[in-house]
Amino acid sequence: MVMNSSENISTQDQNTWQDKAALAKLLRESNAEITFTKKDGTKRIMKCTLREGVAIPYEKKTDRTREAKDNVLPVWDLEADGWRSVNTETIEDVKVY
Repeated sequence: MVMNSSENISTQDQNTWQDKAALAKLLRESNAEITFTKKDGTKRIMKCTLREGVAIPYEKKTDRTREAKDNVLPVWDLEADGWRSVNTETIEDVKVY
């Protein structure tokens, strides 16, 4: 799927959002505004990306290990300048810009 900078992924393409690999590929190429439900049940709109040169490499700060989850994607939050996680199963909307 090729998208231009102003294209909005509609609700008809919701399965694309839930495909972690497809969403990661999209975010490596573009910035996006993702609307999703956080773990605590609140709605969040986050401007994020995985573009090289924008997202800084992740630095592990502890020896703690976590089990990888198929539905959780780490993304770079453009407004908070930090790494955040998005549960792909709770995404309501994705706008690419």
